[in-house]
Amino acid sequence: MPYKVFVAGQSATAAEANSYLMRQSVVQFPDYAAAVAAYVGPTDGAQFVLPDGTVYTWASGAWRTIPRRGRISGTTDANGYMTVTHGLGIAPTVVTGNVTGGLNGLVGMIDTLTTTTFRAHFYNPTGALHSNTAMALSWIAYP
Repeated sequence: MPYKVFVAGQSATAAEANSYLMRQSVVQFPDYAAAVAAYVGPTDGAQFVLPDGTVYTWASGAWRTIPRRGRISGTTDANGYMTVTHGLGIAPTVVTGNVTGGLNGLVGMIDTLTTTTFRAHFYNPTGALHSNTAMALSWIAYP
């Protein structure tokens, strides 16, 4: 995208406002349809956000969502589960996770995907549950 440094007192033409300001803003729209209708000829890197926090970016000729990621530390329950709050605003379609923090373990399953949370099920390297165990998880949730 183009870049320009404006100086005090300098006027901007409509073309400059569109190129340097509007196309480099991340605007919030009430819904996806309103955003798509407002953007005419988007260029790669253009973005908008919806009220639920979902961010879309224009890449390779299509609007694409940006995944959410995070890291959580906590203790698993008696069945080896840890509930993670993801903040995506919609139920993710895919979630990936890796055990972090030095404790050996595997994330055997991620399930119960809701608009606010998902559950990660932890196992140790021998396949036994990590019950009531302090664990850390790095995760990515895709809309």
